[in-house]
Amino acid sequence: MNLVPGFSAIPPEPHAEPVHAYPPVPDDRAKIFFIDILAAIHRNRRLAIAVALLAAMAVWLVTLSITPLYKSSASVMLDTRREQLVDMQAVLSNLPSDTFVVDSEVQLLKSPDLARKVIARLGLDRDPEFNGTLRSPSPLSIPLDVAKSAFRDIGAWLGVAPQVQGVTPERREAAIVQAFSNNLSVARQGLTYVINITFWSEDAAKATRIANMVAQTYLQRQKDTKIQAVRRANGLIQTHVRSLQQQVFRAEQAVAEYKARNGLLNAVGAPLAEQEISVLNTQMATAQAQEAEQAGKLAAARAQLRQGGSDGVGQAALSDTIRQLRAQQAELITQEADLGKRYGHRHPALVKVRNQRAALDGAIAAEVQRVIDGQQAEASAAASRAASLRASIARNRGVLAANNSAGVKLAELERNAGAVRGVYESFLARLKQTAAQEGLQNADAQIVATASLPLKPSSPSWLLAAAAAAAFSLVAAGAAILLREFFDRGVRSTIEAENAVGLPVIATIPQIAKANPAAYVVERPLSDFAEAIRNLRTSLFLSRAGAPPKIVALMSAVPHEGKTTTALALGRQCAESGAHVLIIDADLRRRALTAHLDGPVVNGLVELVEGRASLEDCLYHDPISGAMILPVAHGNTASKDLFFSHDLEPLFTRLRGLFDIILVDTAPLLPLAEPRVVASHADSVVLLTHWHKTSQSAMQDAARLMRGLDVPIAGLVLTCADMKLIDSFGYSARNYGQRAGYAKYYVS
Repeated sequence: MNLVPGFSAIPPEPHAEPVHAYPPVPDDRAKIFFIDILAAIHRNRRLAIAVALLAAMAVWLVTLSITPLYKSSASVMLDTRREQLVDMQAVLSNLPSDTFVVDSEVQLLKSPDLARKVIARLGLDRDPEFNGTLRSPSPLSIPLDVAKSAFRDIGAWLGVAPQVQGVTPERREAAIVQAFSNNLSVARQGLTYVINITFWSEDAAKATRIANMVAQTYLQRQKDTKIQAVRRANGLIQTHVRSLQQQVFRAEQAVAEYKARNGLLNAVGAPLAEQEISVLNTQMATAQAQEAEQAGKLAAARAQLRQGGSDGVGQAALSDTIRQLRAQQAELITQEADLGKRYGHRHPALVKVRNQRAALDGAIAAEVQRVIDGQQAEASAAASRAASLRASIARNRGVLAANNSAGVKLAELERNAGAVRGVYESFLARLKQTAAQEGLQNADAQIVATASLPLKPSSPSWLLAAAAAAAFSLVAAGAAILLREFFDRGVRSTIEAENAVGLPVIATIPQIAKANPAAYVVERPLSDFAEAIRNLRTSLFLSRAGAPPKIVALMSAVPHEGKTTTALALGRQCAESGAHVLIIDADLRRRALTAHLDGPVVNGLVELVEGRASLEDCLYHDPISGAMILPVAHGNTASKDLFFSHDLEPLFTRLRGLFDIILVDTAPLLPLAEPRVVASHADSVVLLTHWHKTSQSAMQDAARLMRGLDVPIAGLVLTCADMKLIDSFGYSARNYGQRAGYAKYYVS
């Protein structure tokens, strides 16, 4: 029997396992992946645009809330030239011209120690810009304080109270230094020796002042480092000088004591014993000559005296007394001669003269003997002096020999004293040099450009903010699309639905913006919604071998899947085609199908099953089509175990003989067991799922429950599908064919 006129020419398909008879698709994964990305962007374009606008607005709000900062820069250059004011060795050498040294100086400019010095010089610890404790609370800090307080309260309630640390001076100083360092930027200019010092501040004058102060403090630190090095060197050298001075004193004292103890006395650079020997040798030579001379004279005088002559005896010829006596003797001889001529030899005058001459001769002889005795005394004295000198020389030679033996130890002591004295003198000279260097120290760098007053803020940069807004918008939009695609657990295409559930998609019902979509199939029979219902009808009743099913149960996993609308629209379309159609509302709780009837429902499925009303009293005529509806009367039927306490087989057997098509609108499968009881009396069942809403896990659980029934499963129906977006979720040949068909033949 042909239940639906006009479809007898369509060859039926055998009712067996679902067959995926789709055209082959070329394996172009890269192209499909790129198209999938574009499709994801297209179908989430509203979300992407909204998120991008919110992200851009957030960036602009943050930019507007940022306090404008002024940037000021100063430049210093490491001076590799050596300025030599005096020819002396420096205590601390100048910086070498090495790229690693320049990089090290850059890090030194960033050091916390230099930051503390600048903060102390400018009093920045009293500036609210750096000292957060002096700032007035901002609107954003109040929620943070409330959150921190709540966190502490929760921790105390759980017994794990967080440790609260007070603001100690050390922590406050560290925070100030950190705030200062965050606003300071130090960078080397290329590969040169120039270092740029940049500082950002809320005040332009403050930024300039701090940048210049950083440069000046850096130079002063270099100078102070050298001065401190000189002072340390002075202190160390002074300590060594004092120690060496004591060592020199002890060494020289040891030399002097050794000389005194051993008689090693010097005079005019030579030992006294040696000098005495030299003098004695000279004196000895003179004494020996004198001794020989006196001995010779004494011998000559004695020889003359023995010969009877006294005129040339020794020194007698030189004696004035003897010369006077000789003169008197000569006169007496002359007188004697004259008297002898005149008088006789007995003349008293002659005798007197002779007596006078004899007395004079005795006087001369006595004088000569005295002279010879004097020569004898001189010769004895010369011999004694020579003997004494020989004894002194012998004695001094013994002393000199002993001194030479003791000189070995003396030489060692003198060498030690000389070495200590040399070290002492070198350290003393170095001390004078380093003392003179303290006032000559200069920094190894110079300021080549001082910071100037900026005329406009450098931060925030609106161009950078625009770029950040664009980048953040793109990232946020991409993240939103990615998260939505990741957490979207509903089926989005026919292929995805078939792969997830393992059932063929026999129809895709579009979503229409109408108050009563089920009436739209009668009002606009050529619409895409009506054509989708027609495809479903074809798949159910005209695509099977043998007798088509009479009773079809429309089932869903969860509520609000469009099951009632689809059942009513399908029944109305079948009734419009001339079939005798009955639509049963088997959802005792929601009674969604019953709500489409205009008048009150007195009797329905419950009364019919319980035998309290006849079939004629329970059937209601659809006001739009010729279909009949078996509703559920109003009342408390949710607690009745109707389908389990009554046998439904006689009812469905009776209905088979009265109607061509029977559509059963069941309750959701997952929360209730009643749908499976009703579906067990059907000839075929259909699983309806809301497109892009119902989770795949729910669909899989529902399909598993349906497979437990001994009833053929016709397939899967996607309801409430957005036909403009559904093609963007799958790009098989069948999708393209459906989209092309819709675009050409569907009318609104």
